[in-house]
Amino acid sequence: MQPDVSPIKEVTFEIKKVFDDKRIDRYLAARLPDYSRTFIQKVIKEGAVLVNGRTVKSSYDIQRGDFISVHVPVLEESKIVPEDIPLRIVYEDDYLMLINKPYDMVVHPAGGHPSGTLVNAVAFHCQNLSQVNGPLKAGIVHRLDRDTSGIMLVIKSDAVHSHIAMQFEKRYVKKEYVAVVEGEVTFDSDEIHLPIGRHKNDRQKMAVRRDT
Repeated sequence: MQPDVSPIKEVTFEIKKVFDDKRIDRYLAARLPDYSRTFIQKVIKEGAVLVNGRTVKSSYDIQRGDFISVHVPVLEESKIVPEDIPLRIVYEDDYLMLINKPYDMVVHPAGGHPSGTLVNAVAFHCQNLSQVNGPLKAGIVHRLDRDTSGIMLVIKSDAVHSHIAMQFEKRYVKKEYVAVVEGEVTFDSDEIHLPIGRHKNDRQKMAVRRDT
């Protein structure tokens, strides 16, 4: 069942390259993770998805140069519930916090995780958080997976949030990860350059997606 909704919003996509998986319903489900693929198919059938100004079927294969316009309802966001969850605050000032997120903690409320998240804990500690990404992602400018521990940057003002988000977008922020591996590693360093997107079958996981 799709959540209660309010007014309609338009989301547009311009296809600039060819994809291995060309179906428009799969493409939109990956690009609009707040909506299920079944719901995407429903709005396509209702004519709320236009490709180059024309309605299409869910089986339509997107092409390079296509301009896609999608009209979907704006999902109503709930207010975050502050929870007294211990935080390991590494640094804090009037503008931001650095928090050492533990393993097995979800960053913000989402499907299957309505509470017990980092945002719930931060909301209890600090009432002034940026609202750029909405109340359920208050203060969040980047994320770490549930199974990943590490430093999370939490922002207190919208102005600072926009500035920091720009630095992430332009790759000014350098992130380093330490992984525990099994077996013998035969090289000192390596680089992986592959596109990552939401898993086609398990939408709570990320995977290498060559169609992103």
